[in-house]
Order: sequence, then C-alpha cells, then structure tokens
Amino acid sequence: CKGKTTSLIILNQLRTFSPQEKPLTDDELDSCIDKYGINKQDLLDMDTGKLNHANAKDNEKCAILCIHQMLNIVDSSGKLMKDHIKAQFDRLDLRAPSEQILDDCSNMEGTNACDTAFLSVECLLDSSGEDLAA
Repeated sequence: CKGKTTSLIILNQLRTFSPQEKPLTDDELDSCIDKYGINKQDLLDMDTGKLNHANAKDNEKCAILCIHQMLNIVDSSGKLMKDHIKAQFDRLDLRAPSEQILDDCSNMEGTNACDTAFLSVECLLDSSGEDLAA
C-alpha cells in the first residue's frame, strides 16, 4: 500500500495550501464539514480508501467538492484543475502526477458536480501514488 500512502501524504500537503499560499484554516474546513454534516473521520476514511464511491453518501461527496473547490483543486463542476495541481506540486517541490493520470482523473463524469468531484479526487488518490512511488 506504499502508493496509497504516498498519494495520501501528497494530497494532504496540497490541502495545506490555497491558491494564495495560505493554509486552509480549521474554520474553512469546518464550514464544509458542518454544511454537509460530515466529520473529519469521513475525510480520513476517503484518504485510506475506507470511504469510496461505492459507499459514499451525497453529503460526503458534496463536502469533498466544497473542500477541494475552496483549494482550487476542482472547479464548480467537480473537474480537476490540472494546471493548479501541477503548480502546487511545483511549489512544494514534489513530483506531480503524470499528465496521463491528470487527464484520466480530469475526465471523470459523475451524476452531478459532487459526484464528479468525488470520482476525480478518488481517482487521483488511487492513481497518483503508484506513479509517484515509481
């Protein structure tokens, strides 16, 4: 599970920076968590794979959209913002996911923006670790 751990570390680092290079505050994170009635454990469960597309509820998917939209990782339609993700990896001096992974994960289509965001972030978690660990 080395790849999953690698992707978890990298996405957690991405989550610490907004486009203005400020950490995501607890209040900002809590605003999404409270709005959609989830808890921080739900986010950890996604990172570890315990929460996945097959068992995620709509409110959990929408919380993922809310958080990742706030960080400019996904847009309002739930699609990955590839250029911003690459810039974040560059800023953190980390090896970015391959263009193929970003393309594949950017092309995820859900039933709505929340579902698309969840699929996109889940794809990145599932795929990038293997690419980055290579």
